[in-house]
Amino acid sequence: MTHPQNVEIWKACPGLIRAVKRTHEHFCAKLGVQMFYCHDFDHVVRVANLAQRFAPDENTREGLLAAVAALCHNADRIIQIDEGVGPFEKVSNGKVESMVLAWVCAQRPVPFSGTETETILDAIHRHSEPNKDDDSLVLKILKDADRVVNVGADCLIRKGQYFGDDLRVVDPIHLLHDPKAKFPRPGSILKSVWFDARDFAAESGPAALRMPKAREFAKRRIDLWET
Repeated sequence: MTHPQNVEIWKACPGLIRAVKRTHEHFCAKLGVQMFYCHDFDHVVRVANLAQRFAPDENTREGLLAAVAALCHNADRIIQIDEGVGPFEKVSNGKVESMVLAWVCAQRPVPFSGTETETILDAIHRHSEPNKDDDSLVLKILKDADRVVNVGADCLIRKGQYFGDDLRVVDPIHLLHDPKAKFPRPGSILKSVWFDARDFAAESGPAALRMPKAREFAKRRIDLWET
């Protein structure tokens, strides 16, 4: 069974949506947390929504696959919290795949071929990596959707949740103009968001947005951090 590519993910895969939501709720209750390093169910819904919008056109199958990958891309964050490791620690690909496949199989009949499922899994495993020439269209869409969500104004709060007490919110002396600030060590949460906006807006590079619709959609968000 297949679904039309232009059907919203919530209508195309309600079983998948319910399964992902149940897992988030289960681990939140089990671990006594509200989210997983600032990644909650609302985050995956937002990324999935944009993924379908950023596909080259509404009849592109990859848009649906990217939306599915988006709904499932919190798996590593859930496992990190469950295992008690930090947000920069690696977790088993096997555990991620087991969680994702359980979600996908909750949609009956499974609407994806074996090859499509492999493409979804590859996108989930690699969505946090820098841009690469061999990125599939599904992975490009997922990376762009995730980045656009992660450069909204709410990310001042979300980055605070992510970094905890490791970064001050604003550098009270330099604001955004500390000459010593670098991407791995931005010095403040505000500067960290600024670095993201700069890199996402670049014409090319390891974090540049590549889908034309993503670049257009993100323009107002990115401009916010240039003011």
